[in-house]
Amino acid sequence: MGGQFPVGKEANFYRPDPESTQITVEQWPGRVIYSGWEIGNEVITGGEYLKKSLKPDSPVYMGYQLYNDFSGRQSWDQSVLLYLISPDSYWELSPKGMAIVHDDGSNAWKTDKNGQQQYLMAKTPPTEVAKIIDALMVGHYRADF
Repeated sequence: MGGQFPVGKEANFYRPDPESTQITVEQWPGRVIYSGWEIGNEVITGGEYLKKSLKPDSPVYMGYQLYNDFSGRQSWDQSVLLYLISPDSYWELSPKGMAIVHDDGSNAWKTDKNGQQQYLMAKTPPTEVAKIIDALMVGHYRADF
């Protein structure tokens, strides 16, 4: 998780040390798929469905209750995990290329047909992705609402 695509400036790339991000992005030896800020920012989970579906002693229930009393939260972490378990379902992959990280931690995308990096692009509406993630967080394997 990191970056904002195709261009932007996102905290995981610029805090606390953009130079380390530059080195890692430039020298990573294998395939990389970025889940950028724009992916999880639009996926809001943790609303009323979780409140009514989970027991109050559930750690997920307690986390959302303590964070903002089930007002919803962007879901960067959950989005990337959903991609990992269902890679072809909810997002498309960008053309191959490489993230270019500037000295200030901002980034841009350089397309290269031989590149080993790609980023996720929205395919399924974020509200639908949020329903699926919420259902998974309560232990359902399908989002039957």
